[in-house]
Amino acid sequence: MIKGIIFDLDGTLLNTIDDLNNSVNDTYAHFGVDKKNTCEETMALVGHGMRNLMIQMFPGKDEAFIEDALKVFLDAYDRQYACCTKPYEGITELVDELIKRGCKVGINSNKNHNYTIHLINSNFPEVEDDYITGVKSGDKIKPDPTNVNDVIEKMGLNKEEVLYVGDSPTDYKTAENAGVRFIGVSWGYRSKEKIMAAGAETVIDRPEELLEYC
Repeated sequence: MIKGIIFDLDGTLLNTIDDLNNSVNDTYAHFGVDKKNTCEETMALVGHGMRNLMIQMFPGKDEAFIEDALKVFLDAYDRQYACCTKPYEGITELVDELIKRGCKVGINSNKNHNYTIHLINSNFPEVEDDYITGVKSGDKIKPDPTNVNDVIEKMGLNKEEVLYVGDSPTDYKTAENAGVRFIGVSWGYRSKEKIMAAGAETVIDRPEELLEYC
């Protein structure tokens, strides 16, 4: 029986792409780059941590430039990371119902931990802070399973009692590395086909489908 569900954040619980894209374009503008991404273009770049986002935005640049770009991006994102971000349709109701049923809900994100905590507290206040983890200084990012394992331990559950839910091949690999079952979602930043090609056995199209497991 499933007693805990750990969610990815961006593209799974929250649609964050407008705020991310605006911050990407602010960063390009800061460096005088004559480029303005669409949300779809930025969507293809995200999901591997913010430093990797800078590497993809500025291919061929040295480490010093990437670090400078990351500082500029984080400053831009800090100003607007909660401006347009909102839950996907049906997600608020899903999280409320899971908690009502006694299912423990956790979050594992490659987003900065402080941003992650604030966004979850603002949108899903019933989720316990102990079950929320973003990237802190020195953390390895997904698909490394360390933070997932930490959440599972804090939940006090066995791995066979936990589902990991996400919208990308990286999330699938994270679940595989952690030794927990994975459920993909089709409404996020990667297509159902890409998630299935990564090895996922199940990809759902509506949030309420998750209630079958808890």
